[in-house]
Amino acid sequence: MRTAACLLATAALLPAVDVDSSDNLLRLQVAGWWATPGGDGIDAPGGADDVADRLDSAPALLAEATVDLPIPFLPALSAGFTLWEDDRDGLEGTASDAWAAVTWGIDLLDYLGVDLGVGAHRAGLAFTESGVEIDGDDLVPVAVVGAFVHPIEALEARAALHVGRLGDAEVLALQAQATWYATDLLGVAAGWRWYQATVELDDGTADLSLNGPYAGLVLTF
Repeated sequence: MRTAACLLATAALLPAVDVDSSDNLLRLQVAGWWATPGGDGIDAPGGADDVADRLDSAPALLAEATVDLPIPFLPALSAGFTLWEDDRDGLEGTASDAWAAVTWGIDLLDYLGVDLGVGAHRAGLAFTESGVEIDGDDLVPVAVVGAFVHPIEALEARAALHVGRLGDAEVLALQAQATWYATDLLGVAAGWRWYQATVELDDGTADLSLNGPYAGLVLTF
């Protein structure tokens, strides 16, 4: 939370410039996410459904890259990675998610548009207690829906939803953020992210949700 506050304060002090982020070919974003766990826990022999209640909020890494070439009908290519870990009272929990997507942007107005596409998430969950580890990971196809608005050229607001299911495995990722571009290359982003994953185990499922605010830096080229 302190990191997010410092980044937002820095953004307020930086002058705005006329930047249209939709013209960028490459966009890189790295952020810190203060994620609070929840969910149904482990539904399997030897598992516990209260693991999320026994874990606590902890910082997570968010990283994302998008390549968008100015070629008609060619989709934008995006990929990202999330890693969250918490170790409390002898229980260690880990959530990782690597994803990739292709999206087509549709401009509704000069400053407003939507994104539609498909992708896949490799979701992994692991819980370790007293030397016993219960873990699983699944590749889940997702549909991608997003929206973006540029009320002024230096400010961008964006939201995206990834949702999909394969067998008992599920992924839902929803985030919304605002980005203030202080220069042609650098922006400061802040937003909120909700993530939920269910992965299949040998004899059951594991479920974990994470939600909370995040803030970070955006580089555009």
